[in-house]
Amino acid sequence: MPHHHTLKVHGTKSTILSDFDSCKIFKSRSKKIMPKKINFSSKKYEKSHVLQSFIDNISEGRKSIINKSDIFTSMKVALAIEKSIKTKRWEVVK
Repeated sequence: MPHHHTLKVHGTKSTILSDFDSCKIFKSRSKKIMPKKINFSSKKYEKSHVLQSFIDNISEGRKSIINKSDIFTSMKVALAIEKSIKTKRWEVVK
């Protein structure tokens, strides 16, 4: 298996766990309730496709596969994580 990072996002209503070969949403701590598997069989969102889409958007005016709202939401989350690490307090993402 190639080098890969696991991403875990814990929220108040669910947890998302994404690793090399799967992505799951856990909505309960009960072992009786199985997590929902998210299928990312499409290669549309691989890094190389996202990057090329971004370049095409700038150079040729094509519509990007990632919209501005997704970009700003991701930035808000990343900045809240960074601030939370520094302050050691929970941050609300608005």
